[in-house]
Amino acid sequence: MKSGQQFSRQQLLSTVITSAVVSFVVAALLITLAVQALQREDRTSLQADASTAAQGNTDKNAPQSTEPEATTSSEPAPSSSTEPPDAEQALAAATSEATASPSTASPSSQTSPSTQADPDAEDAEDAPSAANNARGWQPTTPLPANFRVTNPNPSLDELNAIIHFLVATPASDEAKAANLEGGRAAVLIPQTVYRLGLFRAPLGWKEVTGPLELGQDRAVATLISESAGRPGVHTRIQFVYRDGNWRLANASICEGVRTVGLPLECPA
Repeated sequence: MKSGQQFSRQQLLSTVITSAVVSFVVAALLITLAVQALQREDRTSLQADASTAAQGNTDKNAPQSTEPEATTSSEPAPSSSTEPPDAEQALAAATSEATASPSTASPSSQTSPSTQADPDAEDAEDAPSAANNARGWQPTTPLPANFRVTNPNPSLDELNAIIHFLVATPASDEAKAANLEGGRAAVLIPQTVYRLGLFRAPLGWKEVTGPLELGQDRAVATLISESAGRPGVHTRIQFVYRDGNWRLANASICEGVRTVGLPLECPA
């Protein structure tokens, strides 16, 4: 009986010791795992700090752009105060071509090709001061608004005045038509030449010279003209006496259009 109780006590003690050993081992494992987890967390934190520090150094060393943003300023181009003639589309096409053409004058030209004609100073072209400064023929006094040459035997000055009135003054369509053989059908051509400023300062000039040939209702002279960026003109031109005054002949105005290169239709 006593030996049985002693055996039970030994077995119980052995069980308690075994349980204590197992608990100790489990606790040791848990502590080991916890320590390893803390070490991994520390390494991760250190790596993150190092990455952040490296990024900060990169940002500090990166060059900063100090150039100001470019700003563009657009101003509307000055519009001409002169109203276009009846055939607006033909005039617009001619004006566009003149704008796109090169602005380099021919070698014999003494004008400045880069200077645009000033529409505000158009009326001053006929003034005596302009006559003293411009190349080519200029009137000594402004021509009247209804200018015509009625002299049956015109002089070179009178023929020069007809050309000047047509291509270098802002006269009305009716007034210019009275100086053209083609009348109203031909007025678009000189009006376009005037608006482009081809044969007046500062872009160009013109002059009618001899020899002058006078016949029955017909006069023939020589026209010399130059315009920046366009072929010069040196040709014989004709005038016809019609309805009491001299007019530039259709054949001559068409030849001028072809020589200068304007996309305009010649009068019939």
